[in-house]
Amino acid sequence: KVCAVCGDRANGYHFHVMSCEGCKGFFRRSIIKGGRFTCPLARRCPVTKAKRRQCQACRLQKCLDVGMRRDMIMSEEALRRRRELRGQRGQPGGQRGQPGLTAEQQELIALLMAAHQRTFDSSFSQFMN
Repeated sequence: KVCAVCGDRANGYHFHVMSCEGCKGFFRRSIIKGGRFTCPLARRCPVTKAKRRQCQACRLQKCLDVGMRRDMIMSEEALRRRRELRGQRGQPGGQRGQPGLTAEQQELIALLMAAHQRTFDSSFSQFMN
């Protein structure tokens, strides 16, 4: 997977484009801050992994040219709420827990999980011979 903006290794789709973390952050910050960038070379600078920091104007223009969408940038409030939800996932009773289950159902699940862990052979020794 290659970043459509700079050619670095991409780690997923961000703002509707396969991109790296660097270009994702640059695009988000540039749009949120509303900065006006100017290019010293008439908007013909190469945007590569090695040179992506040299001209912000050309980098932002390339982000837009490859299809990054301004409307997909979440507000700071929406980001904060999403991070809070993600933080709850690892905690008991959080998002990853079983929402809507009664205490009896949760107790039964815990009992079954404990029984499974006591009897499950994680070494798969029965398949060795």
